[in-house]
Amino acid sequence: MNANDRLVREGFPSIDVTNPPTNMFEREMDIMRENLDAIKKEEGNKRKSFISYRSAYYPKNEPTDRKYKGKYDVKDIVKIVDEYHNDPKHKEWREPFLYPSGVLSNELMPEIRRWAFVAMPDREIREADEFWIFETKHKKDKEGKIEEYGYWDSWWCLGEFITIIRMKHSGQLKKNFKLIIFDPDTDAVEIIPYEDIPAMTDEQNRELARYFANGDFLEAGYESMGNMREMKKKPKWLRWIFFQLLKRYVWPKVMSKEDVKDFRFRYYNDSINSHVYDEGFMKDRILVDKEQERGLTRDNVFSDKDLIWKFLNINGCYTESKNVPLYPGSSIVKGAEKLTATDKHFYLLWTPRMGKRTGPKECIIEVVPIYERK
Repeated sequence: MNANDRLVREGFPSIDVTNPPTNMFEREMDIMRENLDAIKKEEGNKRKSFISYRSAYYPKNEPTDRKYKGKYDVKDIVKIVDEYHNDPKHKEWREPFLYPSGVLSNELMPEIRRWAFVAMPDREIREADEFWIFETKHKKDKEGKIEEYGYWDSWWCLGEFITIIRMKHSGQLKKNFKLIIFDPDTDAVEIIPYEDIPAMTDEQNRELARYFANGDFLEAGYESMGNMREMKKKPKWLRWIFFQLLKRYVWPKVMSKEDVKDFRFRYYNDSINSHVYDEGFMKDRILVDKEQERGLTRDNVFSDKDLIWKFLNINGCYTESKNVPLYPGSSIVKGAEKLTATDKHFYLLWTPRMGKRTGPKECIIEVVPIYERK
């Protein structure tokens, strides 16, 4: 740290891509830890609240702005959270955190990009002392047109809520963490007891972890996905040998001793067979149409033991293996040749390995066109 409490490093802060992968992993983890420590010091010890809500209720100062039942938008919920804390000068609590409304609703995005936008709030939620839900309800008018959008129908909102389920499963929720729901129909603020937060299985948690890790632009190693697909073609005995080599020589460099010890071959084998390493995870385009909402309620979600599999099944990969339906409103386009690109793009970083480029056509930064539904 320098005099202004900014993170500085001696010399040119580069990573030598010709180093062995294990050395690069160690250096990357060191830099990540330094950055996280610097961020925490800069923000201080103030507590944090995260607001999860339907983006339809984010005011943009436009004629299309809407308030739930003509009464509440998410900025009104910010005021309610502040009043709940009774800390007007924000001495103990930071200003409530929320993401602004995005422009993703019409985008036919690859699954990997969709999961990148799930991984982003995951990082913020893990820092939160409170998780607030603006629990809007699904309502239709007399003609059957959607009048209000329900919180529990949103795939994006469920993605944020599932982080809470994962943290409970792993024992990572803060000591005095609160899950708080604001009901705009009754104006009630309700604290959900810890034991009422839905549970998940170890298998569901491991599969979710693969999606978060491979969809997160800051963690994903696209250069390794091809190797995992090749490993899927290998006989089980050869996979076991490779697993033993990784467990002895590679993973101890990037994982704790306890994690390496507890990692079983069947977990590794499940990873090899996971959809996150399929080409479709990076190439197939998926749209979840919000006009196909079902009117799910909190009770529906909290009591559903297959919630995780249904949430994952926007790709149709769990319909047979887990006997769950395709997520409502999901559209899957195999290959981009059927679509018309916009003038927008997003980018993927393909990390060089042993000094060699690993991306398509030996690129390092892949430029991927964005497609939208007409």
